[in-house]
Amino acid sequence: MIKLIQILSVVLILITTQVYSQEPSLDSKGSLPTTLHSSEIFNSSGVVNVIELPIDMYQNMSIEIKATINSSEGRGLDFDLRKKDFTGFRTSLSSDKFQWTTPLSSAYMMNFSSTEEQTIRYAVEGNTVHIYQNGSYIDSKNLETIYDIVDGIENANPDLSEMTEGPNITENAFGNLTTQTPFQAGWNNNGANNVPWNTPNSGSGVRFINSLNNNLTYNGQTYTGTDHFMMMRWESGVSNGSSYYYPVTLEANTTYNLNTLYTYWGNGTSGTFKISTSQETTGNNIINQFSTTIGNGNQRKLTNSNLAFTTTEAGTYYLLFENDGQGIWFVGNLSLKKFGAQPRIVLGKNYPEGAVNMQVASVTFDGSGAYAPVSSGDYPKTPVSITDEDYSITRFINAEITVSGKSEVHITDFDPLRNSTVNLTSDESWLYIERIKPSIFLNEENSWLDNVKINGQPFDGAKDRIAVYASGCVIIPNGNIAMQEALTIYTEENFGGDAISLEVETYHNDLGAFNNNVKSFKLKKGFAATLANNANGTGYSRMFIASDEDMEVSMLPEGFVKSATDQSSFVSFIRVFKWQWNSKKGISNALAGEANYKASPTISYNWSAGGNNENVDASFVPMRHNLGWDSFTKINSLTNVSHVLGYNEPARPDQANMSVASAINQWPEIFKSGLRIGSPAPAAIGSAWLNEFMQLCDELNYRVDFIAFHAYQDQPTSWWGWNISSASIGGRPVWITEWNNGANWTNGADASKWPDVSGPRFYPNGDPILDESGVQKTGSLPLTPANAERNRDKLEQILSYFETNDLVEHHFLYQWVNDARTLELGGQLTLAGEMFGEFNSGTGFKKANEYSHNWKIAPPWVNPTFSEDYSQSILTWYDHNGETGKHYILERKTDMDTDFVPIATLVNGEDYVAGEIVSFSDPITYTSAIYRVRAMSYKDTQSSYSREVNVVKDQPAAAPVLIGTAVSGTIIQLDWNSAANAKRYTIKRSNSMDGVFETIVENLDDLTYRDENLTATTTYYYKIVGVNSSGEGEYSSVIDVTTNSIDAPNEIENLYISSGDAANIITWNFVFDTYYNISKSSNPNGPFTSIANNFDGVRYVDNINVVNGSTYYYKVQPVNTEGVGPESNVLVANPNLGQHAKFTFNENSGIIAYDEWGGFHGELKNNAIWSTGNNGSAVTLSETEESYVQLGENVVYGLRDFSIVSWFKTPAVTNNYLRLFDFGSAGDKYMLLIPKANETESRFIISPLEGNRYNIYMPCDFPDDEWVHVALTLEGTTLKYFINGELVFTDNNCNLTPSDVGETHQNYLGKSQQSQDKYTNQSYDDFRIYNYALDASDITYLSNNITLTAESLDVVNERLLQVYPNPIGIGQDFNIKLNNKVQYKNATIRIYNILGEVIESNRMDIINQIKLTAPKTSGIYIIDIEAGNYSAKAKIVVK
Repeated sequence: MIKLIQILSVVLILITTQVYSQEPSLDSKGSLPTTLHSSEIFNSSGVVNVIELPIDMYQNMSIEIKATINSSEGRGLDFDLRKKDFTGFRTSLSSDKFQWTTPLSSAYMMNFSSTEEQTIRYAVEGNTVHIYQNGSYIDSKNLETIYDIVDGIENANPDLSEMTEGPNITENAFGNLTTQTPFQAGWNNNGANNVPWNTPNSGSGVRFINSLNNNLTYNGQTYTGTDHFMMMRWESGVSNGSSYYYPVTLEANTTYNLNTLYTYWGNGTSGTFKISTSQETTGNNIINQFSTTIGNGNQRKLTNSNLAFTTTEAGTYYLLFENDGQGIWFVGNLSLKKFGAQPRIVLGKNYPEGAVNMQVASVTFDGSGAYAPVSSGDYPKTPVSITDEDYSITRFINAEITVSGKSEVHITDFDPLRNSTVNLTSDESWLYIERIKPSIFLNEENSWLDNVKINGQPFDGAKDRIAVYASGCVIIPNGNIAMQEALTIYTEENFGGDAISLEVETYHNDLGAFNNNVKSFKLKKGFAATLANNANGTGYSRMFIASDEDMEVSMLPEGFVKSATDQSSFVSFIRVFKWQWNSKKGISNALAGEANYKASPTISYNWSAGGNNENVDASFVPMRHNLGWDSFTKINSLTNVSHVLGYNEPARPDQANMSVASAINQWPEIFKSGLRIGSPAPAAIGSAWLNEFMQLCDELNYRVDFIAFHAYQDQPTSWWGWNISSASIGGRPVWITEWNNGANWTNGADASKWPDVSGPRFYPNGDPILDESGVQKTGSLPLTPANAERNRDKLEQILSYFETNDLVEHHFLYQWVNDARTLELGGQLTLAGEMFGEFNSGTGFKKANEYSHNWKIAPPWVNPTFSEDYSQSILTWYDHNGETGKHYILERKTDMDTDFVPIATLVNGEDYVAGEIVSFSDPITYTSAIYRVRAMSYKDTQSSYSREVNVVKDQPAAAPVLIGTAVSGTIIQLDWNSAANAKRYTIKRSNSMDGVFETIVENLDDLTYRDENLTATTTYYYKIVGVNSSGEGEYSSVIDVTTNSIDAPNEIENLYISSGDAANIITWNFVFDTYYNISKSSNPNGPFTSIANNFDGVRYVDNINVVNGSTYYYKVQPVNTEGVGPESNVLVANPNLGQHAKFTFNENSGIIAYDEWGGFHGELKNNAIWSTGNNGSAVTLSETEESYVQLGENVVYGLRDFSIVSWFKTPAVTNNYLRLFDFGSAGDKYMLLIPKANETESRFIISPLEGNRYNIYMPCDFPDDEWVHVALTLEGTTLKYFINGELVFTDNNCNLTPSDVGETHQNYLGKSQQSQDKYTNQSYDDFRIYNYALDASDITYLSNNITLTAESLDVVNERLLQVYPNPIGIGQDFNIKLNNKVQYKNATIRIYNILGEVIESNRMDIINQIKLTAPKTSGIYIIDIEAGNYSAKAKIVVK
């Protein structure tokens, strides 16, 4: 007799996965016409008391029950409806709760109830039931498997033998069992590859077989049946994910049951095995499906499955058997018969325990459709009090909830408060709204701030805290106030002695009387605290996390306290953090624009420390990407973070690229933040690099709290399960910091799994992706509808698995691979992206799976080096043991020793400072030596030995080959080869071949040196020697070099003057042994006054008494020891307000682009060419030539407010790496503008010396291959972005300026600081920088190619007055702007001509800016403004 086992519950739950959160749109009907049952009283105790109502079931129908629950112990009134196909639902109504109890083991409360009469309406629509209570919509649920309840317990293993009838429709599914292949018997496969069909019991291929039955077990016993099985292969050329299918002819509107014996045999990975029914051979439009995964060790164990399904029409249907793994499955004993459970309603007290007093007034029915009740629209709120209780409900409906005491109220659905309010009256009354983001709750346009009160008052961000919780948020009364006293520490065990409370974020590393005097602590729920031995956060450390409840540690664990009573503790560092209850679901780097918000990650990182740590919806995790970036100072200064990630793909040359030893050397630096620490993330699971690193960390007792790794695999969930388990080193939780359903580098292996391997590329909305010429692009795995569906389904399968695996704490999807695998493309969400955003992910961190880092006395990581002169071996190590260590014992074994000999005992406090670097010097008196160290703890226990390090005395250095060149009359350049065995070099010099050679430099580690301050036309003699641990090696041959003669200087080359803001800058080409005399005048004919003599340089800035609006004249003359050169022609400068840098690109020849304002001249690199511009000539770059323009050093150094304005032309390329400009120094200090980060947005970033970077996306609706005018301005914290003169974006929260970037030595147009980023084909015509923020009208003038000049003629009030546009046309309007933004009442404005005659006079109020009309005659005019003590003049030219 075959019985239905528990798998049936999985089968029927999968009928539909739709989740309803909004009220369905159903027709309404008042009373239902058919009465199934009238009055019934249930008044019993200790017995089951039910009635059963047989009923004909319909696809769509309505049932309504009116009942009064006067009192109830237990569930109360069960309403249990089951259809013929064994699906249905059960609810339970008590005097205070209305519950969904399908199944009983997963019951949850849908709404409140009372002792008043309740009217419950069930509107069944297909496989969904919509539930209403007292006229109000409550919920919509999928129909599920309904088992009979026997003595109060669900019978999950009913006997189905009496529930099937008729012949077995699949009786001939295995052919004649002698000669027919499965294909000849009617089977087929929907995969792309050929199937190796074969005859029964043959030795290979897909075949029927009964010769291996004794290798199978069933119910724990060897299988003795002689039934034939079909051996289904998903290897030997058969496509993974394909389905074997068998056709059957079925009747309409009939329920069938398919019974099957199955098992996984082997030959690969089991994958997910699915049995389905459909009218299509493709596996689409599944009617019903059963799926299972068999883990290792359970293969070849036969299991019985039953799959019930109902047809809608007569015809051919298909039984499909699918596996997404690679292996062999056995399927046999197929039996497909008509199936039917007795349709019925069971009503009453269906459990023996407890007493009830319930009355059912009526049960009514309507088989014509699913109808909602007629709503009165008036739903009074039911008062509900929750005190000292953990409470979970899908939503509150028509309720007025008061929460008090220590309570957790969890609301789990999208519409948590339907006509309801919540009042939290205690600091320990927390409200968890698990599907509403914090930003939605805080949005004043929504009703949350009105519906959730704290002690009767609205949420107050200054006092109350909102945090991420799973896919939603948690409201914590006075949670922000609690941050000030999140942790309380005590000087005695059991919370005795002195106490002090500590706030979050602060580095508590100067604990005063509590330093090494902490014995116990109390940590409030919602916070984490890291304690460490050493004041800088190093040494033994541990993060304590109060995620679920207040944490009280009455005695600190070993490593923080001694077991002896004569000492206190080893705690000198404490840092407290806000804890966030992030979901598992994250993204590595943000998606473009609004797509990232819609994708709903609650945690993210971007391979740096410069992310958004103020996002209320998602926590940012900083990363130390490699050995040099991002800076530890930047990481340690971050707030609103609690975790940090280690190095990215450390074994890859194009990523972190480091040895395990170098990573271990630097790892203690990461402790100083106090953050929870993730391991370096290798490029794939099973990394030998990571295994070695973790082994060393465990030996050295270095803290690693969780394991990070990357995984790009198009594999079944069984693959993920095994690999995640193997990656969890030491039982640590795992973070999959990059993952996807394969990647572009796995396309070859994955090609057979995708419907469309290559072809035209599309955006998610179906628009084609075009190249620069307007031709549709093609590519591998394009985003076709079939590929999009496949990726959505596969990602959802993997996401669902991650939710069930408690080892997975967080996962971060990386989408920048093929189009088909993306979440977002061109700012639009794909089907997978929409699914990802809607996917409900639970909290990632589980207290039960937390890894606890325990103390032990640890050996050090010893590093051998040499003294500067290589005479001594120097052994150094970081003291991780700190004050828990007493001393270190250093042992050595030389080539003359037979065993290790102790050579030093280094005592804490005498020979080294606890937690600092320990150093020991040992003279090299041996040919080779091996060193090792072990530590002694405070309680006289010894560590294991450290790694052994070898020191070998070098072979003598070979003689270098030295060459010398006279660079000038005072400089000789020396160069030499890298001599064998040489570690450093010493250079000696003499005045004669046979004279005394004196050392001029030693311990050089370069291969070049300049000897300076020499005498002209003089011969010098040099020799060089390599140095190592053997001392000096063989000297080079002596060479002689004669310095050049010095002649009087020639005319200065490339002399240029730039007119800045209250400064003039003169530049020229460099010449050796030459200095410069500079003179200045206010008249072109002089007299000229000297302002600099013997100036040594090529850039002179005159900013002394330089007044904007004036004209200055300069001469420059070169001088040297032999005389003076020709004086230059007169240079003319006209400084003006705001002039910082201006490149017109009108040179049209050569490689220099001159800066007319700042002297930051640019150089055309790598074949950048001159071209026709928007106004004059331009510069055009080439992506293939990797050309760009490099501007002078520090072009934005010291700038705060600014305007950057440019005409440029960009091809039709969307790339997040192409720069309009990128000013910085190599690494993470830069300011850049990406004109087209995607099809609709530009991107601006300031990445500062310290702290978080500013990263903003801005609209960029401008055409391709046309000249576009862009302007970016910053005034205070207000950033504005203009395109073609129109303001398109404003952000008032830009808290960084160019000055925060520091000195910039790599200032590029069209090139990135990062060498791996792409180049561009952009063109530039005019690029300028102002040192203040231009107004919108200024930008408009510039975009219309109208010259803008702002001059100030008043020395005292310099920079207070701007006039523009200037020059101006006759009778046109011009603007006067007062930069001090002060309001002047009744100011006098006069316009004079050059003869001093008043042309116009007005009185008016001035508020920052006024507009006037230019005179009607051309000429030069003076604008004079007087208001009280204010007076200023400016010149304007009228043309």
